[in-house]
Amino acid sequence: LNQSERYKAQILRTLSHDLRTPLNALVNLLPSIQTEKLSEDSTNNLNICLHSVQLLQCMVNNVLDYWYLKNTQFELQNEYFDICGVFSEIVNVLESKAHDNGVKIGVTMDPQLSQGLQVWNDVKRLKQILINL
Repeated sequence: LNQSERYKAQILRTLSHDLRTPLNALVNLLPSIQTEKLSEDSTNNLNICLHSVQLLQCMVNNVLDYWYLKNTQFELQNEYFDICGVFSEIVNVLESKAHDNGVKIGVTMDPQLSQGLQVWNDVKRLKQILINL
């Protein structure tokens, strides 16, 4: 690598550590709070925070894995997941911000789909796409 590329790699390594460390702390701490007795609103807010932190962690990991993606072939992490659950999770994450902006957000699913339809795909990438819409 030339000197410029080495500097870029060093900056990405530093950013990786500086961003991932607090995100990992939140990802590990928030579920322990879920075991406490909370009001229904607090439980919902905590779940939104946890899903948001997990999405942010995934996005940060993707951005900071630039060198890996640049120098190797990119592979999707496919798995089976409940598509309706993903849509509901995204709506829950975005609902508060939408409400603050006077926008009503929701999801309506065909009843046949809402009966545990499992999809084979990269759920993390799908969530990123839906959040960015």
